Amino acid sequence: MSVLNGHDLREAGLYLGPLDPIETGFGSRGPFKVNYQKISGVHEDNKDIHLFIPQKEGEEIAEEKYPVVFFSQGFAMSDPFIYDVFIDHIVSQGAVVVFVPHRNIFRLPGGPGNYEMLFDGYTKAVRKGISFIDTSRIGVVGRSFGGGAAPWLTYKMINEHGWGEDKAFMFIMAPWYFHKITDEQLASFPDHVKLHIQVYSDDKINDPAIASELFGTISIPEKNKLFSIVYSDTGKDYNGDFYIYSANHQVPKSNVDTRAVYDGYLYHAVIKQYHILFDSVMNQESEAMEILNTGLKNPKLCSMGVWPDGRAVRPIKVTRNPQLDKGSLSFYFPFTSILNPRR
Repeated sequence: MSVLNGHDLREAGLYLGPLDPIETGFGSRGPFKVNYQKISGVHEDNKDIHLFIPQKEGEEIAEEKYPVVFFSQGFAMSDPFIYDVFIDHIVSQGAVVVFVPHRNIFRLPGGPGNYEMLFDGYTKAVRKGISFIDTSRIGVVGRSFGGGAAPWLTYKMINEHGWGEDKAFMFIMAPWYFHKITDEQLASFPDHVKLHIQVYSDDKINDPAIASELFGTISIPEKNKLFSIVYSDTGKDYNGDFYIYSANHQVPKSNVDTRAVYDGYLYHAVIKQYHILFDSVMNQESEAMEILNTGLKNPKLCSMGVWPDGRAVRPIKVTRNPQLDKGSLSFYFPFTSILNPRR
């Protein structure tokens, strides 16, 4: 996998806005290179399963076992290179990423649904990569449709496969409806799992009340879960021109296309928050745990960087008690829709 770093992205015209990529601390790239492999001919509809494996300098194949992050993508977004920079960061910190395509329709008559396709693909990938995957340490990263699948996938991995019994987390962005997971399963959800759900203030697609209802219902202890809201902000760049950082459904890109561009919200809103969660779980890294435990207004958790004029970009709101209106109809997928099994 060949991925441009932040400054190369800017030089290639794929990175906009005055906020520079994060180069040190949480949000910066780790030391590992990425070894990309495909598993062909074993998945539904003959789709390839994608593996992204940490690789040390001078190493041809992985010589140790790494935690595994299962990437559960947005609907119809089955090309992993749509998320290339994010996946590169995950692997650079020392985790295998498994990316499994699903269908662009919800279910074919008599066939498995997309949730089942994801779970089956993850299972096949682990069998293939068992020499370098440590299934006792797992994460699930989910966005939109894939975010809605994350709790069911995580519950099933832990309770049916015994994966993640040591360490586990979910990082969920702008989730769609949470299907298949039952109230009984949410009430008995493994309490060692850490959860961070992130929504975007100008998302007009998925109602953030979908996310807040699940957050309040799942039985993960309060100390193990965070809910964050990313806000749009407008300021001037170094040329004095106005630039808008948009907290919409397309974060971390300007749209859901491989040709889309990134901006500072990729690093400050998404990658940094993921990195803190990952380190607090997998590495029990003292600074990350301190950030999560010392208050929801910790600047290392909430800061979104600084405009050229010295004004802070509007910070993220982090809470453990999100209060969001469940009656709004201003979203393409409102909480009250008949499509929502938890309405």
